[in-house]
Amino acid sequence: MYMLYVLALLLGVIHVSHGTGCNGVAADFVFVMDGSDGVTDLGFAKQKFFVSGLIENFDVNPNSSNIGILAYGSQVGGDTLGLQPFKGKTQIKEHIMSMEYPKGDTNIAVGIDDAREMLKQQGRPTAAKYMVVFTDKLSSSPMHTYTQAFLAKADGIKIFAVGMGPDSSNEEMKMLASGPNDMFAIPDIASLDALSPYLSDQLCKGYMNAYADMQQHGPGHLAGRRDNSTSTQPKYNNMQP
Repeated sequence: MYMLYVLALLLGVIHVSHGTGCNGVAADFVFVMDGSDGVTDLGFAKQKFFVSGLIENFDVNPNSSNIGILAYGSQVGGDTLGLQPFKGKTQIKEHIMSMEYPKGDTNIAVGIDDAREMLKQQGRPTAAKYMVVFTDKLSSSPMHTYTQAFLAKADGIKIFAVGMGPDSSNEEMKMLASGPNDMFAIPDIASLDALSPYLSDQLCKGYMNAYADMQQHGPGHLAGRRDNSTSTQPKYNNMQP
């Protein structure tokens, strides 16, 4: 199904806007890039360009969106960009392009754990919280990965999962993502550009849903919001290699 989305975008069947309609509510985003051995230097550079371009669609300011960035391999790289202090769009993009390729195993769990802690410790109390996780294959520790994803969702964090290439696990993607519309599969890292409009649109929809919640329930409602489209507990069965 996800390949159909990409094909439709390439053919111009689906039209989405860039940078419009996504303003007006505080939202904290952490992008979790895959820096494992499998993505290669070229693939890691491609992710950096992709995330940098995606951020162009955001209204980055202290009262709207705030951006954090990290990259994982066996461990999280040392050049993480935190949510605090606030950085403008130019600073964020410059930092992304300077990030080093961490290499190592596909330890998605440590990436999610660090992103979750960043959102808990540095995120704004009334901001909606989002995590965008990239991976090129099944994680090196699936049980720990599912546990960390469950804990993040229990904290009210919405997770978008991007699988890059045929070695990414569809079952693991389902467990990571907050809902069926929050997971994306592309044939390879080189296809990220085709995904950009659709992912931007989904992030924008989540952004505006948060705004609607805030308008209806007040800003305090966002801090403890849960996503009910996921299971109430982590699952470890039916894992695909």
